[in-house]
Amino acid sequence: MVIDDEEGVLRLLQFRLGKFGHEVITANNGPEGIRKARMFEPDLILLDLVMPGMSGFRVCELLKSYKKTKDIPVFIFTALDRMEDVERAFEKGADDYIVKPFEVVTINNTIENKFNMFVEKIEYKSDFREKHKEISEE
Repeated sequence: MVIDDEEGVLRLLQFRLGKFGHEVITANNGPEGIRKARMFEPDLILLDLVMPGMSGFRVCELLKSYKKTKDIPVFIFTALDRMEDVERAFEKGADDYIVKPFEVVTINNTIENKFNMFVEKIEYKSDFREKHKEISEE
């Protein structure tokens, strides 16, 4: 999923990431993004910070507060490159931070690498729980 107020960025990422095999849901503002994230529960969210109305910081904070969306990785992608913005994004629950301008190939590689790490972490936790359950049952 991509949440950004720039229609051109939404279309570019939807088209280019689609070529890499990703199904991309888009939203052009924070409230719409939150609604769609709760409805579709995407595997990952690319989120711009600078949007009218509700900032990406607030969107991230809200996404991480809802049960249905709290575990979805949120990757910030923004033109804001100051350290205080990076720190604030991570404080709000962001899982990664990518500065615009960007190359779509770089975004795809980041998505693939970070998402695979995320899946491995979930699988590890699942395996651990299963082994712990087996030991408890003995």
